[in-house]
Amino acid sequence: MSDLCRVYGVQPYYRDVFGKVRRSPEASLIKVLRSLGARLEGLSDIASAYQDRLNQLKSRVIEPVIPLFDLDSLLPINLKDCSVDKIVCRLKLENETKIKEWVISSRDQYLRASVLRVPFSIPYGYHRLNVEVGDLTFSSLIISAPSKAYQPKDRVWGLFIPLYSLHTERSWGAGTYTDLMKLVDWASKVGAAFVGTTPLLPFSYSSPFDPSPYSPSTKLFWSDFYVDLSSITNLNTLDDELKDKLRKVTTSKQVEYEDIIELKTRVAAEVSEKALTNRKGRLASYIREHPELKEYAEFRAAKEANNREEYKMKTKVYLFLQTLAHLQFEHLSHYARKKGVKLYLDLPLGCSPNGYDSSRFGSLFVRDVFVGAPPDFFFPKGQNWGINPLHPEKIREAGYSYFIECVRHHMRHAGYLRLDHIMAFHRLYWIPKGAGSDEGVYVKYRAEEFYAIISLESHRHKCAVVGENLGTVPSYVNRALRRHGLLECYILQLKPPSTLQRITSNTLASLNTHDMPSFKAYLMGVDIKLRLKAGLIDPKQAAEEIRWRRQQIKALRQCLKNYGLLREKHSIRDLLASSLKLLALSRARILLISLEDLWLEQAIHNMPGTGAEFGNWRHRSKLSLERFTRDKDVFRLLNMVNEARRSSRLF
Repeated sequence: MSDLCRVYGVQPYYRDVFGKVRRSPEASLIKVLRSLGARLEGLSDIASAYQDRLNQLKSRVIEPVIPLFDLDSLLPINLKDCSVDKIVCRLKLENETKIKEWVISSRDQYLRASVLRVPFSIPYGYHRLNVEVGDLTFSSLIISAPSKAYQPKDRVWGLFIPLYSLHTERSWGAGTYTDLMKLVDWASKVGAAFVGTTPLLPFSYSSPFDPSPYSPSTKLFWSDFYVDLSSITNLNTLDDELKDKLRKVTTSKQVEYEDIIELKTRVAAEVSEKALTNRKGRLASYIREHPELKEYAEFRAAKEANNREEYKMKTKVYLFLQTLAHLQFEHLSHYARKKGVKLYLDLPLGCSPNGYDSSRFGSLFVRDVFVGAPPDFFFPKGQNWGINPLHPEKIREAGYSYFIECVRHHMRHAGYLRLDHIMAFHRLYWIPKGAGSDEGVYVKYRAEEFYAIISLESHRHKCAVVGENLGTVPSYVNRALRRHGLLECYILQLKPPSTLQRITSNTLASLNTHDMPSFKAYLMGVDIKLRLKAGLIDPKQAAEEIRWRRQQIKALRQCLKNYGLLREKHSIRDLLASSLKLLALSRARILLISLEDLWLEQAIHNMPGTGAEFGNWRHRSKLSLERFTRDKDVFRLLNMVNEARRSSRLF
């Protein structure tokens, strides 16, 4: 079993966050191996399945994908079992029509070779290599890239708020791309280098509705939930039902997604026909340039329509909304560049099993497995995130085309791109259907191939990359991030102050994340109480967490006093200001500030391990954009951060 696991990249053992070596259940191993393609019904098939896999790997002359860094021209190759007189190599360089060809004619030369030196330089890019061995041709995607991703300059800071939580006087219950543009404008005036938010991708319209931005329908389109329809809508013409709905969503303390979606969809239905039939209009022109929008609109309509007429009507509405979303997002992107403020975008790990990507690129996903995390301090039962993993071999055979397009979709507009769960480049925790979250198996991926793509695309788009490396992350992942120039994450609420000296210039620092309580909620232990209520921890574990939290806060206060940043007598606001200044004075290349912390909002956007019943992703900010942009305390805090980032480092 161990040998079979090894040749399929499956880990039968792993070391958990407690330092304990865990063996994955035999039943889980068999299911995962079968999902990877092993012909395995039971233990009696292990020997034959192992031999089949060995023969398959042995027959490969070259790997389906080969990453090369820093203009290297040595290709790994397996020619030991070849018995032909010569081998012909043909390389098609990206954006070139001419094919470069060379021949290896000495049998002794290639019999001993485990690497093949290309007799000319290979520029950065995606290239196609074909190797002819007798009657057989083996093909490989060559990814030639800098070893390090694009590097940001200076020590900068930026603002973060989920767009659904942001709102203005014109918003219909949740933020819009226009609202985000207003935030960009204000950010440019207070000295912020970027504005960040959670993923801006379409929801998977499942039942019950799940507003999680980390389980989208697709990673290739922008969400039309955030379109601004106010400029094309006369509110006086709305019927009484829609007026009541608009009043409800704008006064609610949480984001009423379903009502907002219905409101925007019904308004769009009134204007979409005229807008789409105007062939000289910008919408029609954009659709002709991007025919994929119609395919996505048809997918959504087919999911919801009960008959042909309804399908045609919904297709028009969704095509209108989707086109408007892309036009407004591109306008936002251009406006941000004009203002000198970059966008900090977020690329989630996966997408909904019921969404567009899983349907359109179904062969790349493993359907009978979910992705999650093993048990740890915060989640003793483990986590199941309800998303299907990509098949590690099939994505290679497809030349990573889907992944590359997802990255490009974001990097075209991002100055900074956060990659959720960066450990996925190395391995993922697979949970077979029917298994518990603590019965998963780690499956390996080809990390260097992912890093080559990220590095190449980041340089092409001049986009710095942040690798989210929180949770149970082996040390080799962090070493890979440094080797390839991706920024690591340092979260003050997760780390004891004694680790502050570990912050390097290769770091994004922040007080918290979207999966954590706000600064005030952290100090009050609100998240611990909620996790106890949800049954994620028992009373004993809650008491231990409260004790540990108090120790952390006490150590933070003492650390701030030692640096001369906090007086003996202080308020929560003083503690917040000192903590932000501490991070601002660090070596961290990027400081990410949650807007809601600036007015000490007691917020929790998401409680990992829980579902819709806890109101995840529905928190609506207490202050509107008009209010917090006039708040003197907010200005004072940001001026302090600005000065600290420009001054000499404290450590």
